[in-house]
Amino acid sequence: MLLPPLLKSVFADLEIGDEIYFSKNYFSNEQGHFAGYRKDDLSITLDSRIRKGINVNKGEKYNVEIDTEQRRINFIGN
Repeated sequence: MLLPPLLKSVFADLEIGDEIYFSKNYFSNEQGHFAGYRKDDLSITLDSRIRKGINVNKGEKYNVEIDTEQRRINFIGN
């Protein structure tokens, strides 16, 4: 998965291949591996397996909460 460049300072110690956990409204936890930072926008690029597992739809906008200690990104809403 790819993170937006805005999160470089949030996940300062993140390296390629590190695990990050995803959830939606604190349910359905899925694990992904960091592949780098996007070049342009504020979007997070997720593998389709992760999107399906946490019921996040491609192209929709979500608010996120980030827990840097647990390396967890929680999608809020929808």
